Amino acid sequence: MNKVVSAAVVLLALGLLGCGQNPFEATGTVVGSVRDFTTGHPIAGASVTIGGRHTTTDNNGDFELEVPTGDQDVEVYTNGYLGGKVAEVRVTENQTTYMNTVYLTPAHYEGNEQLVYLADLPAVNEPVDSGQGILAGVYYYHALGGRVSRWDESDNPEWNIGQMFQRFRATLGVFDNQPEADGKVVFQIMGDGNLLHQSPQMKVGDQPDVVDLPVDGVLRLKISIISVSGTPETYYIIGDPVLARPK
Repeated sequence: MNKVVSAAVVLLALGLLGCGQNPFEATGTVVGSVRDFTTGHPIAGASVTIGGRHTTTDNNGDFELEVPTGDQDVEVYTNGYLGGKVAEVRVTENQTTYMNTVYLTPAHYEGNEQLVYLADLPAVNEPVDSGQGILAGVYYYHALGGRVSRWDESDNPEWNIGQMFQRFRATLGVFDNQPEADGKVVFQIMGDGNLLHQSPQMKVGDQPDVVDLPVDGVLRLKISIISVSGTPETYYIIGDPVLARPK
């Protein structure tokens, strides 16, 4: 009888191993939620992978998953959003770990590329105004903008782009509707502390500076807007700044 039971246990263990699960492996539970960064609405049906285990979010955007103990990467993917590694979590045996809410950034598709607008990504160091902007009579509907002051010297928004993109594109210039302003600004685009591009000095009425830059392997992208002369305060526009990668 003992031999029969032992054989059954062995067969059960082999069956579980065949399914990719080790019945003797220490595990804990991870609980979390996935939401849209721009609206805050829950995302149902998102694919969640932690420590080699997989599940999908329910109609409320929530998930619960039993995973191996230790430090585990959390990866989330779903159509229409920027997916990938979103967090790391430390899992303790027989305990439940509650993650911070995962916010996914909407992605757009054009041709063979997946596009993410900087306006849809949170800056890591300071808030940036977003919305519509005008440069040289052209409307941009995913623009970033702000005011740079001679006293503050520069505006330096920075984003964590996670080494996930190949190109950065944008149109840089000074806001049209400030006819009395004669201030000049310079834009510098930095990738992980390295200068990728510097614009000429620009003022109201100048042609915008159109950029299309490689950003392969870049983790942190920073745009510095520097006031160099003229009016104490000048309003700038970054027209439709977008990150691109293949679908």
